[in-house]
Amino acid sequence: MEIVLSQLSGLTEVHLCLSGGCDERYFNNLKPDSLPHVRVFSIKYLQTGKRFSLDVPFRFLKAAPGIQQMEIKGCNDNPLDDPISFRYPSLEELRLVNSSPYWDEFDFLAQLPNIHSVEYSIDFDSQRFRTVPASSPADLAKAIQSHASQLQRLHLTVGKGTPP
Repeated sequence: MEIVLSQLSGLTEVHLCLSGGCDERYFNNLKPDSLPHVRVFSIKYLQTGKRFSLDVPFRFLKAAPGIQQMEIKGCNDNPLDDPISFRYPSLEELRLVNSSPYWDEFDFLAQLPNIHSVEYSIDFDSQRFRTVPASSPADLAKAIQSHASQLQRLHLTVGKGTPP
């Protein structure tokens, strides 16, 4: 996959559906700034069971630092494997569909200084939320407020289950 992407430097949109299994290697071999024209990126995990970590899609931004819209779907049961430590000033819109990161993982929003729109869904029936009683809508709101006070749009969907 990375070989194909690295040969298509003129791409403006990239939409990936991944089956998983090698997530620790995804995007590690893409050269920084090798996809300079990509503005829209989405990644969807196809299988149930082990899902990739939220940091995997952010690795792609090293190759495509001009991304303005990113959608991540289906990585809800894994914590961040690696901290998101690079700043991504171009990212303005982020959709986390069925991703449910813990409230204390929202500090990655501090790395997105121009983010103004976040769509986020919480599945309180997921394994993560059943085992972490400190995660609550109030904790989430506090984390978002402290790390992304510049937000103009927040779309929050609460899925199955009961808040802790």
